[in-house]
Amino acid sequence: METMKILLKISLFIIILLIVLLGLLQIDDRLSPETKAWMEKTQTAVNTDNDAYFYFLGLMAPENQDPIDVGKAIHQQVLAQPLPTYNADGSKKKLASEEEYQVYNIDEGLKVRNKKNYCRVFEAGCFERLISDESKTLELVENNHVLHQRYKKFLSLPDYQMMHPIGNFVSWPNYQSLIDSNNISLINLLAVESQDQLNRQYAELLDETRLKLSQAGTIIEKMIYVALVNHNLEFYNLIYKHDVINQPISLKSLSEEEKDMLHPMSYESLTGTAMSNHFEFAWYELVNKAFIKKNMILNNYYETTQQYSKLSKLPPHQQVTAKTSDGTISNEVSFLDKYRNLSGWVLTQIAIPAYDDYMFRVSDLDAKIAVLNWRLQQPHDADINEEYLEQHDTARLNPYKIGSFFIKKEESGKQKLLCVPLEQHRDPRNVRCVQL
Repeated sequence: METMKILLKISLFIIILLIVLLGLLQIDDRLSPETKAWMEKTQTAVNTDNDAYFYFLGLMAPENQDPIDVGKAIHQQVLAQPLPTYNADGSKKKLASEEEYQVYNIDEGLKVRNKKNYCRVFEAGCFERLISDESKTLELVENNHVLHQRYKKFLSLPDYQMMHPIGNFVSWPNYQSLIDSNNISLINLLAVESQDQLNRQYAELLDETRLKLSQAGTIIEKMIYVALVNHNLEFYNLIYKHDVINQPISLKSLSEEEKDMLHPMSYESLTGTAMSNHFEFAWYELVNKAFIKKNMILNNYYETTQQYSKLSKLPPHQQVTAKTSDGTISNEVSFLDKYRNLSGWVLTQIAIPAYDDYMFRVSDLDAKIAVLNWRLQQPHDADINEEYLEQHDTARLNPYKIGSFFIKKEESGKQKLLCVPLEQHRDPRNVRCVQL
């Protein structure tokens, strides 16, 4: 009997201790003033009307309609778009397909015309087909002049700001229109007869695309503009290789503003938090608060975005050194804070390798610019092979400062590439390379 009383007291003590512990685990930190200001600034920017963004949404509007008006109508549909909710059993209700990505569809919208001759002109095979048959190029230029003019107008619009609502994860803008429009703009350059004019128009296209890279508001958008800049650089490589120009311009490295990851990371961090808030279960609230502290996560996100902003603006070789030393991005917290916010801390740790990859994808453009500038200094018909490279000191040109340029073949084996090495990070899209 005495033993039962002792066991009962111990059990009662443990239960009380667990209740007290669970109660203490409900306590979250306060948002820091810096975090509040960061959140407000990001949200205000997204909520501010921006004609350049509306024009982007309406880029493929019918010829007789204003892209800005069409873009505004699309944006209003996005704002009204419902998010998934839960059934009584806790399972997520699915939205009908017409309520998801279909919101960006444009009835009788503009399309790329003359598809039979249309191809990716920054790829060697397509480029060679188009320059070997001038009629194909001129037909593509004539049939797609509206899209070309609209894209020029879009690029020239100032102060672009992404306006996709924070927390709306059921749809994303259709960026394929930008890829096609940029490709059409490159094809248009093949129809320019004057070398000086071609260089001027190309430099304007590249500069305006790089400006949009600096203004990108999400990680997806940043990577889209990385791809477009890469396409433009590769196109310039091909027009020199094929002697379309013989007096190429020199290309400048990326600016800090073009490399900065602050805006896209800020948006992604706040969207992740909004998604988490949307999918809360009432019955799960106590346990959820015990292991995920919203304010602690937001304070941590703020610190992480600031650190990545600084890191992303460094020269590429300093980024490599910083990441290999494991000392630049620090999410270390005290033992107590880690376990007060265990799940939240784990989530922020998981995200870091992904942000590393995105940051180096941007810096890979600097590698491409370096290898392309060197290629433009060689004869256009130079037979660049391993023996040729051995006669040149290319290691000093590598922005990562970890080795000389090297030659590799695409996975298909059909195309040789001249590349900048960086073993720490893969380059599946061959951004660090130019076609030979």
